[in-house]
Amino acid sequence: MIILVYLFTIITILFHLVAFLWESIFWMKPVVYENIVVGMAAPEGISLLQHASILEGLFFNQEFYNLFIALGAIAGLVLFKKGSAVVGKTLICYTNLFALGAGWYWLSHQPPTWVPSCRASLLC
Repeated sequence: MIILVYLFTIITILFHLVAFLWESIFWMKPVVYENIVVGMAAPEGISLLQHASILEGLFFNQEFYNLFIALGAIAGLVLFKKGSAVVGKTLICYTNLFALGAGWYWLSHQPPTWVPSCRASLLC
């Protein structure tokens, strides 16, 4: 069971670090915004680049949530390994459950955007 939790935590960390990078640092690269913005409704007459520029601040701010989830999971693993088992397990459980809940919502409420988002992360 510990190995399964450890594996899920590593996947959570990697996913959220990649999401932070491509939706904040690499957002204005065409391969990223074209694959994400295309699934969103834009006002008529606005290009994908203009729509990405409008959304840039929103995505940059939103992606700090992903960064802090990854950092919380990393802190949990470090604390668990250093002997603070209760605090480490608490952080690991919280970040994994938080990521699971956010992922469930993302997949169930926004199906058109998660496929292009995953494709964009692979192309970066």
